[in-house]
Amino acid sequence: MSAIKQYSQTNLFVQPTEDMHLVRWIDMKNYVESMTVAPVRVAILSDLAATYNSLALTLTTTLRFDDVDDITNLTVGDRVLVTGQTNARENGIYVITQLGNGAGVDTILTRTPDFNSGANIKQGLLIPVEEGTVNGGKKFKTIISASFVLDADDIDFEISLTSKVVKKTFDIIGDGTESTFTFTHNFNTLDVMAEIRDAVTGETIIAQVVKNTVNSCSVVMGVAPKTGEDFVLVLFAETITSN
Repeated sequence: MSAIKQYSQTNLFVQPTEDMHLVRWIDMKNYVESMTVAPVRVAILSDLAATYNSLALTLTTTLRFDDVDDITNLTVGDRVLVTGQTNARENGIYVITQLGNGAGVDTILTRTPDFNSGANIKQGLLIPVEEGTVNGGKKFKTIISASFVLDADDIDFEISLTSKVVKKTFDIIGDGTESTFTFTHNFNTLDVMAEIRDAVTGETIIAQVVKNTVNSCSVVMGVAPKTGEDFVLVLFAETITSN
């Protein structure tokens, strides 16, 4: 068993600032959700040969959308991710506000309200793509400068790994003697998050969680739980697969 690390800050209601500060699962969940925007229907990786209007925040192109990659039956109102503009400042999330026909009617894309200012375009935002033979099911991650200014700085993207959060729940039942409880979760990773709570009251319990291997961990309590005292251990992990 590996050595037990002592948490340097255990108040769950204080903002964590160091690696060994505890963090509530709900706070971690809220942070992850804040870094994921609403999905787009498709991602377009090629240049649209479009004219950008920085006042209206629009891209206008003579292309029909069946002329570009990974496009299928798009309609007005669909969200699309544009990643391949020659001028990378023009990249971003757009909504189709006019669908062209390639015969005099242009296609017009307008930046979406959740991706149209320096305030809501962040480094590391994850953008899920719903459809497309090439990019459907993938997530794209934003790459921008620390001092990003819309229309002045590039907006680049990289394909993120596909991931999902898995969860397993275990019972911890005291016998008055044992204070260490070992569980096999088979997540195949050391990046495991744990939440321990009283099975009756739901109150969060602070205890040491030791990651023994990539597939098991131990809960070490300061005092052995009384006989019949019941706690619940919930383990979370993110499983990763490459696109």
